[in-house]
Amino acid sequence: MKSLIFLTKAFLFWMFFFFVQRLIFIGYNYNQLQTAPFAEILKTLLFALHLDFSTACYFVFFSFLILVISNFSSANWIILANKIIAFLLLLIALLICLSNALLYKEWQSLISKRALSFLSYPEEIMASLSIGYVLLSVLGIAFIQFMFYQLWKKMNFI
Repeated sequence: MKSLIFLTKAFLFWMFFFFVQRLIFIGYNYNQLQTAPFAEILKTLLFALHLDFSTACYFVFFSFLILVISNFSSANWIILANKIIAFLLLLIALLICLSNALLYKEWQSLISKRALSFLSYPEEIMASLSIGYVLLSVLGIAFIQFMFYQLWKKMNFI
């Protein structure tokens, strides 16, 4: 029963995380969304549930694997592995979310092959961004990462 509660809490955590990500995207790109009816913006939250559900299930699978392994071993490395996996999943998801928000504001497009192709020219990317913009983005990612990681720990996943 504890295992089921653990996995349910992990799933709800990720669903909440993705909901907050979507709100960050909408809030950051509010100026471009002003012409859209409010009901249409709310529909994006509803339609995103399918993708959020799927991604949350993939992420919870990692927790499930750790749970299965912990039944056969009581080693401390399992706790460390859970911390590292949670941290990395949060970081990757946050980077994608914030990259999408920033990219959409500039190009009205989400991450795509075209956008990723510019990563081979980091000098040009940095030349088009101000130091303040980069610093604010990094601090924002760090703050959100810290807050969600603390929530993850508070929910007794670690």
